Amino acid sequence: MTRVLYLGTVVSNGGDAAIQRAQMAVLDAGLGRTTTALHDNLPPVARRLFPGCDVLPATYPVVDRPAGSSLVRRVVRRANKERVRLAARVWGGGRGPGRLLVTRAEAAQLSSIASADVVAYTGGTSLIEKYSVEGKLYEVDLALALGRPVVLLPQSLGPFRVEKNRRVVRDVLGRVDAVFLRDERSLRFLEEIGARTDHVRVVPDIVFALHTAAASERLAAAEIPAQGAKVAVSIRDCRAFFEGSPEERADRDEAFRDAVAALVTALVRDHGADVTFVSTCQGVPEYWTDDSVVARAVADRLPDDVAARTRVDDAFHDTDELLALLGSFDLLVATRLHAAILGLDAGTPVLPIAYEFKTEEVMGQLGLGDLVVTIDDATPTTLTAALDRLLTGLPTLRVPAATALSAVGDEARRTGDLVADAVRAHGAAGTSPRTTAPAPA
Repeated sequence: MTRVLYLGTVVSNGGDAAIQRAQMAVLDAGLGRTTTALHDNLPPVARRLFPGCDVLPATYPVVDRPAGSSLVRRVVRRANKERVRLAARVWGGGRGPGRLLVTRAEAAQLSSIASADVVAYTGGTSLIEKYSVEGKLYEVDLALALGRPVVLLPQSLGPFRVEKNRRVVRDVLGRVDAVFLRDERSLRFLEEIGARTDHVRVVPDIVFALHTAAASERLAAAEIPAQGAKVAVSIRDCRAFFEGSPEERADRDEAFRDAVAALVTALVRDHGADVTFVSTCQGVPEYWTDDSVVARAVADRLPDDVAARTRVDDAFHDTDELLALLGSFDLLVATRLHAAILGLDAGTPVLPIAYEFKTEEVMGQLGLGDLVVTIDDATPTTLTAALDRLLTGLPTLRVPAATALSAVGDEARRTGDLVADAVRAHGAAGTSPRTTAPAPA
């Protein structure tokens, strides 16, 4: 049985949990029967949501210690990272000299990586400069030092403006076996920094693999009632995605929330809709944010007559529950990308709001790019205009969108075969087999 280790997972985020669910299904189909291990940022949540998986924390926080900004602490952290890199190079199944260089916790991390048949860096949008690019790719670098086959599953990444990040991306991504991107813009960002791209392939977001033929049939026949439609709205805190000072970002996010409130008001008053706020990131208290808190803040500013036809769903929903729930609506207004994708996977028409370029790119692949409104452009006027475009254009949009949905779903499922090809090529190159021996305590 093939052991697949997924690095960089954050399954406490419901969108990332859907990514993980799809990744496991797709790689299981491509590689044969697999066992799954996760290096996740919140292991207790990951164990609860994916009880059949081995779960450890991400390696970078285990190694990047001690905390603090003093020169001495920064030097120690850098020395620790280099020490563990050296240990990976001379690991020897955990019984060689590398074991003498690391702590018990560090040894557990290296043993987990070394025992993987395939190391897959999770899909999503983590390789951006809002996060530590070095930190995100540190485990990938360790997996390469341990001789593992390494692939990056469908990503949106970049742009990379900081030279240190450019160097890390060029170095690490240049040595992996395959890189899968979910949009052409990310590919251009790699080309701009001179990164290797001959092993890069643009494929759909892997969550489209959860799409079914029945969903395409539902989308192809979709009709949004002129009165009484059931509408779902996914909203999130967008302060981190606006430019400017913290105060300016907060003000712009408040304006965005006002615009969404105006859209909900138009849906209720002009179209007699019943509106439910529901999103992918809610109901997990350990996670850093909860979209239902933002939803309540928007709901609290609605006029009484609108609020009477609006509710906030603040419960946690796993991927299957989200698919079923979003499939029960006539329309989904989605700020979260994977809320939009899951809605489409369920056959529900979507009005997308983009807080990062990934939404524009992914929706464009389905012929829905003209419906996207960015948070920078979101006003009561632009959002209601986009709603009108969707309502009037749906009869001509729905069949091409359903056809495109079927095509990207099929292509997303073939990602597992591409991963299998990369693993076979790695083996043919004569790289050492996996190390299965556990690290001594």
